[in-house]
Amino acid sequence: MMMKYFLQITNQHQRIFTVLVFISILSLSAGVTLGCQTSVAPTDSPTTGVPEKNAESPSNSLPSAVTDTVLQTASQLTSLPIAQLKIVKHSQIQGSSSCLGVPLADEACTEDLVPIWQITVEGGQQNLVYHSNLDGSQIRFNKEASNLTDAELPNAIAQAVLQEASKQSILPIDQLQVTQAQQQTWPDGCLGISSPDTFCTQALVPGWRVIVKDQEQSFIYRTNDSGSVVKLEKTAAQLPTESSLPDTVILAVQIPQRELPLPLAQDTIFRVITSGGFTGRTYKTTLLKDGQVMRVLMNFNGSAGSSQASRISSQEVQQFQQLLEKVDFAQFNQLSYPPPIGAADYVTVVMTSQTGTTSYADMVQHQLPESLKTVIQAWNQIAKF
Repeated sequence: MMMKYFLQITNQHQRIFTVLVFISILSLSAGVTLGCQTSVAPTDSPTTGVPEKNAESPSNSLPSAVTDTVLQTASQLTSLPIAQLKIVKHSQIQGSSSCLGVPLADEACTEDLVPIWQITVEGGQQNLVYHSNLDGSQIRFNKEASNLTDAELPNAIAQAVLQEASKQSILPIDQLQVTQAQQQTWPDGCLGISSPDTFCTQALVPGWRVIVKDQEQSFIYRTNDSGSVVKLEKTAAQLPTESSLPDTVILAVQIPQRELPLPLAQDTIFRVITSGGFTGRTYKTTLLKDGQVMRVLMNFNGSAGSSQASRISSQEVQQFQQLLEKVDFAQFNQLSYPPPIGAADYVTVVMTSQTGTTSYADMVQHQLPESLKTVIQAWNQIAKF
């Protein structure tokens, strides 16, 4: 009997001991779990916002107007389409308000320093550096800071062009010379020159624009990248020579890329810049899409001076645009009609549309192609002040 009672007590003690051990284990586990949660909580806590060092300040964001102007200007300089150009770097620096940190030869810059943009454009194997004011209305090319490479015309293309020029001029090749060559990207398989009954593949074609000269005349040719296709430009075919055209028609020369003015803004239809003459003054006159006509007297430091404004009707705007299309103003792109050698006190007129830029000296206006004279006459009616 006593033995049985002792065994019961022992079994109860064992059960109690087992329960106590189990509770201790649970408590220990809970403590460890709480400890782990406490140690990792700071790591898993959510964060909000962008780190300051990665956030782009609005003041450092390049305005779209500056971007567009810089890319268009770089496209003209490199002869590359805008799609092949990319802005890889931009920053704000301090520079003269008149020179933008890039003074021209013999230019006196104002001493006031203002924030300006310094922009690096990458295209092909070249890096172009531009300086712009904050809104993109003024821009200058920093040649010293840029990395420009001059592509050399392949000999096979040069020979193909010279052979074509020899046929055109009826002169032996040894009397012809390639004076200038620029890489271009043409809009189609016809190199941008086609007739209504010609089918042109609709794809961009890399190639060259080549100028060939003899003793009296110039020929401008377009080629593809291999030289298997060589075409005489429409404008070049119309260039006069002493033997083929009357003395009343003047010979055009090409405007160097570095001398081309800035392209037009999207809201601008036409711009005329006149400079020189007895007064030496420079005027810039623009026609906007809304019919507004602005004439600004430019100061010698490049800033805008006094201005005048007028307006034409929407119908007159449309008529002028139709005239530009009718005469194919683009055919005069990069062509200049210079004054006679030794001439002085003449006014240089630079006309720019959305499709091209041409210039002429006022004293040879009567010798210009008839279609160009038609545009000038229409513009003079618009820009009356």
